Amino acid sequence: PEMKEVLERGYVLRGVRIHTTKGLDLGEVEDVLFDPATGAVEGFLLSERADQNFLPYTPSFVAGEDVAFVDPSAEATIISLKEALSEKRP
Repeated sequence: PEMKEVLERGYVLRGVRIHTTKGLDLGEVEDVLFDPATGAVEGFLLSERADQNFLPYTPSFVAGEDVAFVDPSAEATIISLKEALSEKRP
């Protein structure tokens, strides 16, 4: 529901920084990945991170105009994009 509102309001997510609600900067959104079958947001490709650069979508995601916030537990879900894509294969 929150992501639908973000997209309907026309927020641009690329370039938005994602922070935990405790203030930890997780990185900048480089791209948003969608499920091609459902159109649902799957996660965010984060710039400025070496290998661990994919943050799966979390219901705690709240977007503002310049910064988005997630629960601190989201940090532990960050994986490599390659790993995320390989998990999607049947």
